[in-house]
Amino acid sequence: MREAGWNLVRFRVWNDPKDGWCDKAQGLRISLDFHYSDGWADPAKQRKPADWKDLSFDRLVAAVHYTTKDVVGAMVAQGTPPVMVQVDNEITPGMLWLDGSNDTPEGWRRLGRLVKAGCAGVKESGRGIRTMIHLDRGADNRGCRGWFDHLKAEGVDFDLIGLSYYPWWHGPLDDLRTNLVDLSTRYRKDLYVVETSYPWEPEPGAAPGIYKGGKLLPAYPASPQGQAAYLRKLTGIVRDVPGDRGKGLLYWAPTWISTPGRLERPRPVRPRRRRPPGIRRPRRAVTVLRVGHGIGSSACERQNGRPGPLRPDRADADRFYDRRLKANQKRLEGVINHRMDKGEKGKGTIER
Repeated sequence: MREAGWNLVRFRVWNDPKDGWCDKAQGLRISLDFHYSDGWADPAKQRKPADWKDLSFDRLVAAVHYTTKDVVGAMVAQGTPPVMVQVDNEITPGMLWLDGSNDTPEGWRRLGRLVKAGCAGVKESGRGIRTMIHLDRGADNRGCRGWFDHLKAEGVDFDLIGLSYYPWWHGPLDDLRTNLVDLSTRYRKDLYVVETSYPWEPEPGAAPGIYKGGKLLPAYPASPQGQAAYLRKLTGIVRDVPGDRGKGLLYWAPTWISTPGRLERPRPVRPRRRRPPGIRRPRRAVTVLRVGHGIGSSACERQNGRPGPLRPDRADADRFYDRRLKANQKRLEGVINHRMDKGEKGKGTIER
């Protein structure tokens, strides 16, 4: 990527990730994207980390502050300081639900406190690191203006506006241009398109994160040439924001390419149950009955811990049924208790 002219890489931060860690910047500048969650945080879900779910709101604010400060501070200390930090990811509907959900005036007040805590953690970690607020409404000027007006009313101070833009969800490129120009002028902030992508083949199959719908821009087909033309056009729109406010764009998951090996979904690995010490594995005895090989025919297969089925005749199959029936009757007698009423033979109550 660096050899192709890219100079910025975006790292996401999960509280307790299940998929491991990625820490290779390879000499590129770093944008840090906090997901205050154990997994993805986006407009559809803003789940708290498991370790934070029982915290009071004041302690939740403190957790955002100190987590942000510790992570950014550790990166500064090891010589890989980020140039900008997102305080959560695509927080259009708020963050850390339900405490930070912004569907009420009280919710906006709480969201403002959480965002302030994250921004303060960044500023206390190192000088010159810029804070970003990231929404998913790249081409929705009305929605973005209303959102940032609310955040401004809460007194939140931040440096950058980040937007996601996927044309099949957010609209045409002209609407994106209008939104970028208006936001940069209205709020006097630099802007980044921090997420975008475009397919390079019409049938990407099962490759993760690749759009498979049909709402593409007419001028940009799903081909290598169409993808390249889309990126050139988008880069030009960002570069032309007045006042040199359009600072750049980041492509979403450039390594997610639908190659034959990528299309194969790995089989899930089932964890093995460990048997307590001193307990031997029991010998397996499985009985399978197969019926229906012809009118009046049946077969019975029995496997007693070793290969090789045993195929008895019809009389053996009948004896098998008789044994099963008697065993069921015996189990039933163990759980049913008949208590006969006095003087009345054959009547009683049944308890199970």
